[in-house]
Amino acid sequence: MNNPNKKRWFKKWWGILLIILCPYLLFLVILQSNLDKKKKIIFSTLFGSFILFIFLITALEPNTEEKIAKEKQKQEQLKKLEQEKTATLEQEAKINELENQKRKMNLEQEAKLKAETEKQIDDEIKQLSSEILSIVSNDDKPFRQDFKLMANYLADNYSYDSILEAKKIAINNINKSQYSIEKLKNIKCNLACNNLNEVKAVFIKLYILRIDMLKELIKFADASYGIEDIATIPEEKIFKRKVIEYTEYQNKIISFFENIKAERKTHE
Repeated sequence: MNNPNKKRWFKKWWGILLIILCPYLLFLVILQSNLDKKKKIIFSTLFGSFILFIFLITALEPNTEEKIAKEKQKQEQLKKLEQEKTATLEQEAKINELENQKRKMNLEQEAKLKAETEKQIDDEIKQLSSEILSIVSNDDKPFRQDFKLMANYLADNYSYDSILEAKKIAINNINKSQYSIEKLKNIKCNLACNNLNEVKAVFIKLYILRIDMLKELIKFADASYGIEDIATIPEEKIFKRKVIEYTEYQNKIISFFENIKAERKTHE
């Protein structure tokens, strides 16, 4: 018979060492223990489930070769992604460089076009200004002579013949001024229209003031016929006021263009 006091193998030092080295022997320990049958079944089930769980984990875990293969594949994917990223950055850099070159070319073309346009505008301003000044200057000297002649006729005791001659000269200069206005209006522009229209407006106003002055001179001449004291004639005051308006405006124009000439000489 077996001695109940005899120390079982799993309680001995070598048994414990054996269990540590091979945990599966715990199943035998459970079966050979003094536990009742029900507890043995429970512990055996739990232990079996644990062993099965360990087995499944071990079975599902890839082996070393698979790990190496997966790691290698992962590294290759990372390398590929890095290469794609580098290629994308290089492509973006090339695109940016092309865009910068294109932008630079556009800016250069715009600057060139702007310079050409400014030159064309400047040339047009010079040409049209020359045409305008030619019209005005061709009228100015004859008008000054005629105006002086009209003044002499009116100073000749306001005789009928002298008044008639003064009126003829005035009417002739009115027609000339109206014709000059039409010539100014007919000057066409292309690029420098704003500048041209401003200059044209200045001289058209000068001609309008001249026409108004000459019309008042005609009225004054008609009213002064047979009058000894012309200071009593209202038309005389109106005529003088028109002369002053015309002269002041003409002086402003002369002063304006003299300043422009001086500025151009300074820049040159």
